[in-house]
Amino acid sequence: MHREFKKADELSHTVIGAAIEVHRIKGPGLIESIYEKCLMHELSLRKLDAVNQRQVKIEYKGIVFEEPLRLDVLVEEVSVDRTEVYPGDSSNP
Repeated sequence: MHREFKKADELSHTVIGAAIEVHRIKGPGLIESIYEKCLMHELSLRKLDAVNQRQVKIEYKGIVFEEPLRLDVLVEEVSVDRTEVYPGDSSNP
């Protein structure tokens, strides 16, 4: 088991709660970037260290490069979350 699994597992409950709170207040129908900014603020209110749109470093057989594959939200350096908008489905934050 990865050494950060327990921390990521514990964080997932808090992050999901933050996403639900954003969706409860803002409701459905907004663009993804709005939900992401609101989620970043909600995580900050919960005293979590989070960054968004971090560029990913790729390592492969001795080469290292950065690609525009970006993480939506990285929380406490262990939990990666994808913000998505599901048109017509108000049950998804």
